[in-house]
Amino acid sequence: MNRKKVIIKFVKILGIIFVIAVLVLLTQIPYHNWQYKKLVQIREKHVQELTQRYEQILQQIANEIKKQISLSSNMITEENVRSLLKQGAQYRIESRILNSPDKLYLWMSNAEGDFVFGAPSGVFFKLNETYNQNIEIIKKDGHYLNRNDFLQRLVHLHKDIDLSNLQTGFWPGKGAWRFRDEHYESGYWYAHPKCLNLSTLVENNAGKLIGVLYLNVDDVRHRQLYFSKSSFTRNTIYSDFLNPIFETIVVICGLLLWFLMPTWVYVDAKQRDVKNPLGMAILAAAAPLIGLLIYLITRPEYYKSNICPECAKEVNGDLPYCPYCGYNLAANYCPQCQYAIQPDWAYCPSCRADLKAARLEPTWIDSGSEPEADTLQETDVSGTIKEETPDSAENKPESE
Repeated sequence: MNRKKVIIKFVKILGIIFVIAVLVLLTQIPYHNWQYKKLVQIREKHVQELTQRYEQILQQIANEIKKQISLSSNMITEENVRSLLKQGAQYRIESRILNSPDKLYLWMSNAEGDFVFGAPSGVFFKLNETYNQNIEIIKKDGHYLNRNDFLQRLVHLHKDIDLSNLQTGFWPGKGAWRFRDEHYESGYWYAHPKCLNLSTLVENNAGKLIGVLYLNVDDVRHRQLYFSKSSFTRNTIYSDFLNPIFETIVVICGLLLWFLMPTWVYVDAKQRDVKNPLGMAILAAAAPLIGLLIYLITRPEYYKSNICPECAKEVNGDLPYCPYCGYNLAANYCPQCQYAIQPDWAYCPSCRADLKAARLEPTWIDSGSEPEADTLQETDVSGTIKEETPDSAENKPESE
């Protein structure tokens, strides 16, 4: 079997598989663009509905606090609000926050910006204690503008951060909070913060500002809606199923094609009697495209003399036919000295025989006996065999 043909056959099969795998991987680009565009539309609608719902709730809580504050109160204090919560008003703030299906964090500051109360109370106690202990560091860093900004950025992360970790830098360690990025959390990047921060003014019946009420809504239930495009693509059918399979196929086919190319170069170089076939194969392996191009340009045009052009096996120059495939080798050797010749040669370089004239001479059916008149065959220039018999010779017109 011709080794080159086997290699070429494998290359074709692997090439088809490689192209299909690459096309499957490339189709994920428009697919992800289309899917992410839909996600953005759903997210915008969801955020709008979420904002409207919790703005109403926040306003209801503010109105309830307003009703409980004395008309003469110029300031709202923590004692006043805690007494309000103990009275069992219509909207019990603490229980309402804790029983919400979403993670809610509510707090209030007075007109001077001082913290008044927060729910859940345990979370805000820990964060305020950290802020008070590190207030000089926080002001020096400049990452958090004030206490409310500190609470808004970290309140929903209170379980993930280590408030005792004051490290900074590119790898600040687990739980670092001094330069926390609100768009990054637990290995995922968000294109939009999944926390909704709302606020409303609280006034007394006289219309005087007594404080600001803040609400942080951690929409962790729908966090996939807020993913960035890169994070979103990590959670699709491509990343979970198709990508690992077809990426493996691409790698395997690429390695096999990389191995078969220098193999084909080596086999072809041997058949063409190249002086250094191994060197050409190494060049093709080291620089696949450039090495192959160099070899195709510099290789000899013809195979060496003892190679059958049909099956590429070594043959004996004295035989008129290939013993492996039956290919007619008469045109490959000089009819007088059996020297290996090329199809476009006009003269034999060994015996100087006229090869063009030899190709037009009659061909005998039986080379071991003298030709008879009724068995003479002549080949014309077009390659058609004409048989001459005594009868046809008599009927042949005489030349002038």
